[in-house]
Amino acid sequence: MRQLKPDNVKEVSRAHFTITQEGGAFYIKDGGPDPNNPNGWKPSVNRTILNGTALDAGEKRKLKDNDVIDVASLGLNMTFKTR
Repeated sequence: MRQLKPDNVKEVSRAHFTITQEGGAFYIKDGGPDPNNPNGWKPSVNRTILNGTALDAGEKRKLKDNDVIDVASLGLNMTFKTR
């Protein structure tokens, strides 16, 4: 059986955002590696929102304890925690 989705449903790709560690700090960057270009970067289609502010395509920001990551304005919120 084929499932139909409403037109307003947004999707999240597996490369929607990327978190990296540099030294003792963590960073979030909108998008991820471009599967069609091994040296390229592909921004997310539906945006990544950090603490209520959207990241620009390819923008990287330092993460702090209790930062809230909202994926594509889906109501899927994650809280970044440090140990």
